[in-house]
Parts: sequence; C-alpha cells; structure tokens
Amino acid sequence: MDLVQHVRDILVPLGYPVTHQVRSKQFPSLSYHFFNEGPALHGDGKIRREQCNCQIDIFTQNGKSYPIVRKIRQAMKEAGFLYVRTDDNFESSIGVYHKVLVFYLEFETEE
Repeated sequence: MDLVQHVRDILVPLGYPVTHQVRSKQFPSLSYHFFNEGPALHGDGKIRREQCNCQIDIFTQNGKSYPIVRKIRQAMKEAGFLYVRTDDNFESSIGVYHKVLVFYLEFETEE
C-alpha cells in the first residue's frame, strides 16, 4: 500500500494545502507523516498484516482548528483509520498554532 498517496487522497478533498513531512507556508495547512510502521501479524513465517501510525499536523495562525479537526477525524475514520489522540502546541518562534492528530491503521500485507 502506498501510504503517502493514500493519506494524501484522503486529505486533499478537505480543501486545505497538504504536504508530506514539510510544513506549508500557507495557513491553515495540513502536513502528515508516518511512524511505528511494522508487522502486526505473522503467519507461516510471513508478515500477514502491517500497521502504522499517521500523524497529521494542522497549522493555523489563529488557533481555530476545531472545524478542521472534525473534518479530518471523519475522513480518516471513513478510510479505516482509528483515532488515537490529539496534542496542542504553539510554536512561538514562528507564531503558529500546531494541532497534532494521531491515527492508527492496520492493513493486509501486499505480496
């Protein structure tokens, strides 16, 4: 599964600038990356299922991200991702609010 393209295809229709691993200079904007990628299930000496966490970062200048959060959570749920947690940050060096959403996905291994 091409996870980068899969998540991009989920987020782009929401109407915000979307980047993979890089923060956009436009606001509000979304960025995403993956972590904890690896096997979820082994059978007969092979990996049968894989897993990963996807972090989606929302960057705003006014801190008003709740409507964006709702849209992202719904779109990711519809795509089979499980919501894990949210964190809030303010990046004082650049004056930007940074909301972090973390999701989990488990999927069949492609052979």
